[in-house]
Amino acid sequence: MWQRIHDVVSHAAERLTAYSADSWTGKVSNPFRDTLITNIRDLVSLLPRLNVTADAQLEAMRARLEQTLCAYDPQQLRESPIVRQTAADEAARILADMAGYASNGSAAARES
Repeated sequence: MWQRIHDVVSHAAERLTAYSADSWTGKVSNPFRDTLITNIRDLVSLLPRLNVTADAQLEAMRARLEQTLCAYDPQQLRESPIVRQTAADEAARILADMAGYASNGSAAARES
């Protein structure tokens, strides 16, 4: 599960950072789709059923994702560079906090 979370958050951080729009022409470089956020929302809704061991750290991460990245509207992320940067920064913080958890997705990796 940790690897799956890492993959979704890493993709979001990458796409949010790469996105840019020319304020003069409106031309967008490196666009992203709404699924950037809906994939995170889907994972957050699925995690309680997949957390069969009732891992408290996994539940805390699920709640964190729900309160942070899931709260963003994709269109708002496209329209506001400040909101987009805030979301990208939050995704980067989540990834930093996950260091070691997603190395192979196992509890043994977290304990070593």
